[in-house]
Amino acid sequence: MPCAPGTVWDQNLLTCNHQHSTQCVTGNYVGPEGNCVGCVGCTSSTTTTTTTPSTTTRPNFPCVDCSSGQQYFQHPTDCHKFIQCAPYGPQEMPCAPGTVWDQNLLTCNHQHSTQCVTGNYVGPEGNCVGCVGCTSSTTTTTTSPSTTTRPNFPCVDCSSGQQYFQHPTDCHKFIQCAPYGPQEMPCAPGTVWDQNLLTCNHQHSTQCVTGNYVDSDGNCVGCVGCTPITNTTTTTTTTPSTTTRPYFPCVDCSIGQQYFQHPTDCHKFIQCAPYGPQEMPCAPGTVWDQNLLTCNHQHSTQCVTGNYVDSDGNCVGCVGCTPITNTTTTTTTTPTTTNRPNFPCIDCSSGQQYFQHPTDCHKFIQCAPYGPQEMPCAPGTVWDQNLLTCNHQHSTQCV
Repeated sequence: MPCAPGTVWDQNLLTCNHQHSTQCVTGNYVGPEGNCVGCVGCTSSTTTTTTTPSTTTRPNFPCVDCSSGQQYFQHPTDCHKFIQCAPYGPQEMPCAPGTVWDQNLLTCNHQHSTQCVTGNYVGPEGNCVGCVGCTSSTTTTTTSPSTTTRPNFPCVDCSSGQQYFQHPTDCHKFIQCAPYGPQEMPCAPGTVWDQNLLTCNHQHSTQCVTGNYVDSDGNCVGCVGCTPITNTTTTTTTTPSTTTRPYFPCVDCSIGQQYFQHPTDCHKFIQCAPYGPQEMPCAPGTVWDQNLLTCNHQHSTQCVTGNYVDSDGNCVGCVGCTPITNTTTTTTTTPTTTNRPNFPCIDCSSGQQYFQHPTDCHKFIQCAPYGPQEMPCAPGTVWDQNLLTCNHQHSTQCV
C-alpha cells in the first residue's frame, strides 16, 4: 500500500507519518549466506545494524467476537489503540498521536475532546468484564459485554456488486458491503456521505442525502433529502439498485499484482479484492498513476487507461499511454506477466502487518492474504519502521 505524499511508513505506529520527523527504515533481506539480515540504515549512514526477524506473537483478545459482524472494538487496556477484525481474527491497531479511540464514531478522535474509554477484558474468574474508563476518571463502572446486534439493512443488495450505499437514516454514515453483508460505517467529523464520489465529503459543500428504507408496507422507499430541503416538501421514492459489478477480463489478480489501470477511465482504477477485480474511484482532481500505484494530481499526471477486450476477444491497449496531441494511433500491449517478488525473510504468520523493504527504503512490505506484498511510498517519502508509515525523506533516515 502507498503512503500519502510527504509521509513515510512508521513500524512503531503502524501508520504513515511525516517524513520530516520520521526515520526512513527498510526491513530484513537475504544475505549472501541465505540468512535474513538487516536492518539497513537503522542507524546513521556510517554504520549498519543487523537484526533478526521479529518473533513477537499477535496479542490475544478473547473478549472480542469478530463472528458477530462487528468490525471495530475498544481496546481492553489502552484507549490510544483499537481492535479491528481481520480475516484471521482480532488485530490490534494504533490511533494517531494526539488521538484516542471513539467507539461512537468508530474512529480515532482528538483526545482533548474525547473520553478515554477501554473495552471488555478477562476478569479473574475468566469472564469478560469492563468497561474501564466508560465514565469520568473519578469513577469506574463495570458492565457486561455488549450484546448489540448488527443493524439490518434489507434495502441494501450487496449481491449486485455495488460496494457503497447511502445510509437509510443518517447522512453522516454510509453502508459498505462486507463479506458477511451490509456494514454500517461512519464518516469523519464534519463530513457527510457523497454517493456521487463514493466517499465522505465536507458537509458545508455537500447535501445531506439518505438512502432507501423499509416503509410500513414492507417496501424499499426513499431517498430522503435527495433534493434541497428548501425546494421540496415531499419525499422522493426510488427503487434499489440492480446494477451488476463490472467485469474486467483483462485484469489477472492471480499474479499477485494488486492495482491495475482502468480499461476506459483514468479517473478510476482496478483493485484486486478477494472475489476478483473491483472498480475504485480516484478523488476529485486526481487520476490514476500506475507508476506510483496511487491517484495523483491530474494537472501533472497523464491520463492513461489499461488493457481492454477488442472485437476479436483479445486483451489490447493501452489507450492514452501517450498524450492525445502527440499521437493518432493506439498503442497495443499485452497484459503483464511479471512474477510477484519473493521475500523469504518476511514472516506474515507472526501477525505483524508491515515490514521494511529489504533493499529499497522508498518501498515497504505489507502482509496480504497470499503473503508478503511489495508496496511503494509516495514521491519524496521513505519508509519509517518506527511510525509504520512513509515519512518525509529530508528528515527520515533511509533504512
